Amino acid sequence: MLFGGFALAKSRTTKPAKQSEIDAKQALKIKLRRMRRIQRILASSGAISQKGKKLFRLAQLELEVSVLQEEEKDAAAALSAAETNARRLLIEVPKFSRAAEVRLLLARVLMRQKRYHQVVEVVDDIRHMHGKSGWGCEGDLLAASALNTIGRMKPSMLRYRDVMERK
Repeated sequence: MLFGGFALAKSRTTKPAKQSEIDAKQALKIKLRRMRRIQRILASSGAISQKGKKLFRLAQLELEVSVLQEEEKDAAAALSAAETNARRLLIEVPKFSRAAEVRLLLARVLMRQKRYHQVVEVVDDIRHMHGKSGWGCEGDLLAASALNTIGRMKPSMLRYRDVMERK
């Protein structure tokens, strides 16, 4: 009886991990493994032909890892790495077929870093270089949100209106 009481008391003090916490930790481990694999591929000389794709995927994973990180400094480091790799891709592979997506990813990273003025600049680059594509529409939503956050209501409303009027 005493042993059973001890086991019961022990189970009350130890909370089982929630499934969502376990899933998030597992997802983080998987993403970190994928990042290391891509970094190794990029470090090898054989990655030249797929450099753009690998850099883009690495930047995407770094953004996703920053969301999953529990420690603020780790999340900031992942965001910084995502920004660096996105900018590196745009410089090293200037004719990358998914450049608009890379710029949009860069805008998302800057938004999470609370660098709102730069979000607007990157989105303006998307509009200028890629026209009013689907990526420009999503970028305009990000820019409108950034403008709203910094208190520039009129430009924000104009961006939202522009998005709503697109067909």
